Amino acid sequence: MADDIQKCLEIYQEQLNNGYIRVAYVTLTKYVAELKANFPKAYTTSSVAFGYLYYTYFYFTNGYLKNKNLKYSVLEVILETKIDFSDKENMTQNVINRAGSGS
Repeated sequence: MADDIQKCLEIYQEQLNNGYIRVAYVTLTKYVAELKANFPKAYTTSSVAFGYLYYTYFYFTNGYLKNKNLKYSVLEVILETKIDFSDKENMTQNVINRAGSGS
């Protein structure tokens, strides 16, 4: 497979053309941006780093975490969780809870 880069690129282009990758990317980036916009003011957040589908994230921290030289990346929480995009009321708290539980 690795020897035929042209075939790999053709398959990648087919996947882009079918639209699923684009929809997933747009949905995830909008979710992360909305999540950051609604994050509790008790936390300091970084800018959203838009990148690849699996690399769109922002960091959050607070006084306690700063004292421990820690910050959490929302990317890790999202990729390990089945996201309920319809639960906008609880999405921020769900991410904070998951980060705090170490899962």
